[in-house]
Amino acid sequence: MHFAVDDLSVLSISLLSKFVSQDMYTFSRHNLLTALNLNSDDRFPVLKKIKESNTAIYKYIIDNIDGYLNFLNDDEYVLDESESLADILSDIYNSAYYTASDNSAVFIDSFLSKVSPEAKISSLNEELKKYAPDLLRNDLVSYTFHNIFWYLKELMFECDNILVVPELLRTLVFARPCGGDQFAAGTVSPSLDMSR
Repeated sequence: MHFAVDDLSVLSISLLSKFVSQDMYTFSRHNLLTALNLNSDDRFPVLKKIKESNTAIYKYIIDNIDGYLNFLNDDEYVLDESESLADILSDIYNSAYYTASDNSAVFIDSFLSKVSPEAKISSLNEELKKYAPDLLRNDLVSYTFHNIFWYLKELMFECDNILVVPELLRTLVFARPCGGDQFAAGTVSPSLDMSR
């Protein structure tokens, strides 16, 4: 049986380190913040920073990712930049929770809903190919000509991805370009809006 302390804040620093390194604590917001050497009223750092500071805590979070998502406040995010998105998603997709999940698509959507809008992918590439449908479905990819054509070329004819294509095509055909390679947000003409 795995022993777990209910409140890490009562432990000495040396004991705290031992308990944290072996995941011997109840998985709670308070304990995670304590393990990260933060106060209970501090904000959760993004996953990239947690991974950089303590891999044991990061792995414990990944293995209990559903609970972690429930601990986050409305203004807290799992990620706030796109550079580490593929790396973190790889860890999530390979986690025990994800592989045992009955409804992995719903879980991934709830995870991606906690990614900051600032982490939007500006350019799809081979590293993100596996995650592209989920990223597009959750509006985490900039609607550029490059990204739309990359998606159509690389993934359109895979069965699970065909459902994302109509929205992409609607964006491509009916959105007004706002300069460069980017589409303006919310520029679909009401008379051409097929979603109504």
